Amino acid sequence: ASYIALTDLANAVSPLQAQWLARKMGYSLVASRCHARQFRPAYQLVARTTDTEKIAVLSIRGTREICDISTDSRLAQDTSFSIDMHEGMSQAARWLLNDQKMRPTLKRFHDAGFKIVIVGHSMGGGVATLLSLHLSTELPDLAVYAYAPPACVSEHVADADEWLKNHVTSIIYRDDIVPRASTRNVSVLATELIRRKAEWEPLAREDFSAFKERLKSVWAPARRQPEKVWALHDNDGAPPAVRMRVDEHAHDGDDDAQMEVEESQHAEFTPASGSAAARKLEREQLKEKAKAEQQQLQLQQQQQKVKPERPAPPAVIPTDTIITDPSQIRLVPPGRILHIYCCQGAIEASVITHRFAGMRRIELYENLISDHKLSTIHEGLCAVTASRCAPDSPPRWRSTKDDEAAICAVCRHDVTWADTSSSEAQKARAMYHCRACGEIVCGECSGRQMALPRIGIAFPARVCDACYWRSQPFFHVSSSKVTTTASATASPTAPPPASATASASASASASMSASDSAGAAE
Repeated sequence: ASYIALTDLANAVSPLQAQWLARKMGYSLVASRCHARQFRPAYQLVARTTDTEKIAVLSIRGTREICDISTDSRLAQDTSFSIDMHEGMSQAARWLLNDQKMRPTLKRFHDAGFKIVIVGHSMGGGVATLLSLHLSTELPDLAVYAYAPPACVSEHVADADEWLKNHVTSIIYRDDIVPRASTRNVSVLATELIRRKAEWEPLAREDFSAFKERLKSVWAPARRQPEKVWALHDNDGAPPAVRMRVDEHAHDGDDDAQMEVEESQHAEFTPASGSAAARKLEREQLKEKAKAEQQQLQLQQQQQKVKPERPAPPAVIPTDTIITDPSQIRLVPPGRILHIYCCQGAIEASVITHRFAGMRRIELYENLISDHKLSTIHEGLCAVTASRCAPDSPPRWRSTKDDEAAICAVCRHDVTWADTSSSEAQKARAMYHCRACGEIVCGECSGRQMALPRIGIAFPARVCDACYWRSQPFFHVSSSKVTTTASATASPTAPPPASATASASASASASMSASDSAGAAE
């Protein structure tokens, strides 16, 4: 993480700006090139001498200009170095060595006792890796840190080259597509999309039909419908309610840890009339009706399936087959890989190899582009530190395979009530987990964000409305009482200490006696 700022230094637009930024970080600018050409990336070389260390850092810029795209797209095999690697980045590395005199320059720093570090983001990380292979004999203690590097070396090189394993570290954040976007992985993705067309095409058609229907209504706002929660009523036919976990200590000082306070949020809802048996019979009839409609919809989807004119590809795609065509050699991220991932809302990190299943295929997630940003990687590294230093563990997330997984835990409606479509694909996209309590909520009930440092979430993350308001100093639970909870920085799932609860209750009583109107507004 300490080299992130130096990696961003390569994005300077002029040598004057690069010199100013380097001095802010305690470095002196040695060499600078701020504009790239084909196979000639921009870079900055800085050095620093202190009482404890002497270090020189070469920062290589990633893709930023149109000419950088031509370097990225040169995917052919480079045979000049007797190993399989990305040709475009290999040419850029040789240009730095020969034309820019990086070999004698870095060797001079090394002989003077400097530690040599090469850093780069995206394409710059790939060029830094291939540059280190050329310098491995002259600089045996060279260190390379590649942030979100592309696949630039072959599997054989990644497995056999001990230099890459010991001196090159690749940092990959979550579902970043760039390290996975090799020719082989793109081919596997295209083949899988064709093979599974019968699965995703009906869902896409259903979403598009729902879009057209809502467009005809001039995009009328969606509203919660009471009939959508008929299966969630209590045994006595009570209307749906929002259930909020409230600390019992803050409410009335009893020994129990928590209580459930239910407030009806649907004034327009009218309970079924008649006896309890009649209401139960009505609910059973609604269940049967919904089941019949679901079966009819599945039958229509099956009838709309189009049989492929040609035989489908095999179900199992051989990913480890030896390829004789150089253009089809699988390129992989270099060195040891530090993979940053999300687990139960907290950000963790593990050291993996390129043979990890998540690195050998492209998953189509919404965040596959945003995860490639250098600022996102920086936040991820900070979040890993916060997660490992947190006193409490994050709550266990509710499984999406539960019977009521598609029901929002706050408003008790289907999670797709505010969406245009209600298909199975849209339900999967509309399920959000609250980072504070782990429940599944809809997008309308989880629009707020909040940091939860006690469970290792250092940056604002999605929380449900119940947890958000429960974390505030004062919140309204009934028309005649205001209670207090822990501060906003504490975990909403943990009860406050007794002393803190007593002082908070006293301050709440004082504020109520001073101004009843202000307390009611809170």
